[in-house]
Amino acid sequence: MKFNLVLPCLVVNTNQTGIHFVPNVGERTWENKGSKHIQVLGMEDKRQIILVVSSIANGNLLPRQVVFIGITHRCLFSSNEGKQKCINSSWNFTFSENHWSTVETMKDFVCKVLLA
Repeated sequence: MKFNLVLPCLVVNTNQTGIHFVPNVGERTWENKGSKHIQVLGMEDKRQIILVVSSIANGNLLPRQVVFIGITHRCLFSSNEGKQKCINSSWNFTFSENHWSTVETMKDFVCKVLLA
């Protein structure tokens, strides 16, 4: 693959996606056949985190960044075995006031993931 003399390890593709804490239940429900109104649990729940996933043109995946909603480090989930595995894999946990990526979270991504 030719990138006009740019090394493949310097070409990064990044994508951000919202992940619901309470996933939608999908197309299956428990209701009587023929019902006119079917309540779908979790549809009104808007709580999300942002997951930032990046890969390099040489085929490597970068550690993930997870953006939580909050204004202090206390919004990050407490330590457990799963979190420790992510930290050991160099995942970056950060936060913003509305859980969206901001200039600050992207600076954090560059310094702690991209340049690490």
